[in-house]
Amino acid sequence: MVTADDLSDIWFFQGLSEKHKEKIGALCEPIEYKATQVIFREYTPAQQVFIQKSGRIAITIDVGNERTALVGTITSGRMFGWSALVPPNQWTATASAIENSVVYRIDGEALRKMMEEDTELGYQFMRRLVAVVSGRLKDTRLQLISLMNWPRD
Repeated sequence: MVTADDLSDIWFFQGLSEKHKEKIGALCEPIEYKATQVIFREYTPAQQVFIQKSGRIAITIDVGNERTALVGTITSGRMFGWSALVPPNQWTATASAIENSVVYRIDGEALRKMMEEDTELGYQFMRRLVAVVSGRLKDTRLQLISLMNWPRD
């Protein structure tokens, strides 16, 4: 079991009450992934949420012709796999360990149920999730602009 103290150092959980960290910690399962090991694949059902404890995770998307594009790198303290929390609950990317990594895996269905039952926890969690999604959208926008290769004035 992951304790509230274990979660206290992780950005995503900072500011949550001890009670809420304990509830979420009870759902967390520490999992080790070896370098190059796939955590989940794009287009498959999304059933877990992940919090990066150590190591680095690559987030890639399929761009056709058996090619992929790196769209992000997840480092310690960051959340990934939020597709398990929103319909249609399907992965929109593939996650693979870049190096040996430890993540906290959280069952998406159990977390959704917990957030429905404890609406304050649900609000605080989803508020943080919006910040994660917003950051990813900003990063994607910057990548798109760099690919456009606009001439400088």
